[in-house]
Amino acid sequence: MGANTNSRILAMLACFGRKRRRIALFGGLFDPVTDAHMMVVAEVIHCKLVDEVWIVPNHPEPPQTNSANLLDRWMMLHMAVNSTFGSRFPVKVLDFELKSSETTGTYALVQEMIAQYPSYHFCLIVGSNLLGRIRNWSSPGVPNAGELLYDTYDFIVANRPGYPLPDKMPPNFTVLGRQEDLHQSSWPCFPNGKSHPAPMNPVVTDMSASEIRHRLNIGYQHVEGLIPPVVLAHIIRNRLYVNSPESI
Repeated sequence: MGANTNSRILAMLACFGRKRRRIALFGGLFDPVTDAHMMVVAEVIHCKLVDEVWIVPNHPEPPQTNSANLLDRWMMLHMAVNSTFGSRFPVKVLDFELKSSETTGTYALVQEMIAQYPSYHFCLIVGSNLLGRIRNWSSPGVPNAGELLYDTYDFIVANRPGYPLPDKMPPNFTVLGRQEDLHQSSWPCFPNGKSHPAPMNPVVTDMSASEIRHRLNIGYQHVEGLIPPVVLAHIIRNRLYVNSPESI
């Protein structure tokens, strides 16, 4: 057996032994993106739960009134990420649903990501307000998409005021900032199947996008400091979320 063959074998063994890269998919409307969304992204990374966060804006289901179109929301996410994080911070915005005219569903997103990046381990970021809805999530052609997601994939849960969490979560769910969850987690995305206790207490806040839209319709000045300034500038320039002239 030649030296080149030995080198190839050693390279393959090293590849198989390498830790799988952990990617958190953060889907949602982001209508509009807020500072709270960016804070969740930051703390998921700072707490070492994953290696990267990929943000995926989607179409509303059903369609909403006083909503920005998907392209505007996608652009505002890029603005928010670029103005909030440095160039090396491991976060990016995907255009997954820009290629379609309707929502394809979270299950389809996860399957597409696994097909494109088979060596990565994917999990999902959700707010605690969505815990009771996951099992009912739909995806075209997959009648039990929500059940499959809930039972098969890993979730990072960002706690939101007004949506209390159960005392004990399923083993594939980890609550951002709840130390007992981090220690008890059996996620395969952690090295050697062990949990990654957070080195610090996460700083998280809550400001719903619906509240931001409500305030925008009253007046732009009511959201300063709650959304990234470049996002607010885009909203004002394009007169998004405005139903009446008085709100200008």
